[in-house]
Amino acid sequence: MPSKIPEPFHRNYTWDALVFETDGGHYEGFVADDGQVDKLGCFAFADGDVYEGHFLDGEMHGFGAYSWGHDKSSYFGKWDNNQQSGCGVKFFANGSVEFGEWKEDQYLGQYTGVCGAQESYGAMNNAIDVAQRARMFKYKPDSEVTLQKNGFTMHQDPIVYQSGTEWQMPGWRGEMYPAPSAEELEKNHPRLYAQMQRHNEIWERAWRYYNLDLQDALAFGIEKRAKDAAAAEQDALTASLAPEAQEDYDEYGEYDEEVTTETKKKKKSSSGGKKKTVGPASLTLSLRGAGLTVERAFASASRAALRRPEIAAFAERRAQKRAERETRKNEGQRNSGPFASLSLSLPFGR
Repeated sequence: MPSKIPEPFHRNYTWDALVFETDGGHYEGFVADDGQVDKLGCFAFADGDVYEGHFLDGEMHGFGAYSWGHDKSSYFGKWDNNQQSGCGVKFFANGSVEFGEWKEDQYLGQYTGVCGAQESYGAMNNAIDVAQRARMFKYKPDSEVTLQKNGFTMHQDPIVYQSGTEWQMPGWRGEMYPAPSAEELEKNHPRLYAQMQRHNEIWERAWRYYNLDLQDALAFGIEKRAKDAAAAEQDALTASLAPEAQEDYDEYGEYDEEVTTETKKKKKSSSGGKKKTVGPASLTLSLRGAGLTVERAFASASRAALRRPEIAAFAERRAQKRAERETRKNEGQRNSGPFASLSLSLPFGR
């Protein structure tokens, strides 16, 4: 898509950082194709003054922030041909503030009617924003300013790597250099070793907070699979015993019928129109179907303990024996079980 800017105003810019040998100042920012500082950058003068903001053809022009090194004062506002011109605000080291209009570095104030408080502080905010964007072009790794003024190169820079750390370069270039061992890295590059160790600790802390360790995860998976298999086996066993376990019955049904019948017979024989007399009380407990009652009791216990494999197996054996007895009963065989009787007589009167 073609640019909407007219062609005569097209310019090519390069990010550069230069040291001026004549006065000792240095510049970091955009440089036009003709070699002039232009557009946006930071200029540090040899006497300690610093300007951060717009440039045009090698001169401070536009919005910018200027700090004086001798009195620690600072100005935020508009510039024109290296001179304060326009609205702005100036702060002094003693705490006083001037805002209003400047013309060719001369303070005119707010009485000209051009720059009131709103216009002056608005220009100051614009200058602060421009200065912050200009600072992004400082500390170019392989520049004259970095090598001559700062005297160091930043670690893990995408352009410059310290000797012995070339293996950290991204892509195929880093694969051309062998990675050192932990002992060699700690001995030759202790600062880098400490940084890597610290980063690894932070990573492990975050990982352990949200995840399980690998060994714990494997053990957890094995245990979970074993529990799932046991639960599936138990469900299958429960399903196979479901018809037998869900059978509804009355443990004392036959006994109640026998007791009720005998009681009715005794009442009929003892009544006969005679007056009731008080005699010894008799309590008789007859377990004529003891085998069947015991079997049903075990069936009830098996339903309550189906989750235990040994109890389930026991209940299954009992169910098989019961089925065998039912088969013999259907074939006409008499199912005679043990007979037990308990009698208790207690004399009492009115």
